[in-house]
Amino acid sequence: MASNPNIKAIHARQKARKKLVQALYQWLLNATEPVDIIAQFESLQPDFKKIDQVFFKETLFLIPKEINNLKEELKPLINIGFN
Repeated sequence: MASNPNIKAIHARQKARKKLVQALYQWLLNATEPVDIIAQFESLQPDFKKIDQVFFKETLFLIPKEINNLKEELKPLINIGFN
């Protein structure tokens, strides 16, 4: 029984990663601000309460701020360019 909270935390993080991919896709396609994406997810997706919200929100705000650094780090690993 001691591992039950750990399992819940792991599942919450997994769900947050899936939602994060959706949110980042929306950010890339529509140039929607992270704060607006979070508000939309909170109001329109009932399962949002079950994810690791701290991880989701911190990462969603961090990636747009660090996008240029991320691109530089990824350049040597991919065969396509960035726009």
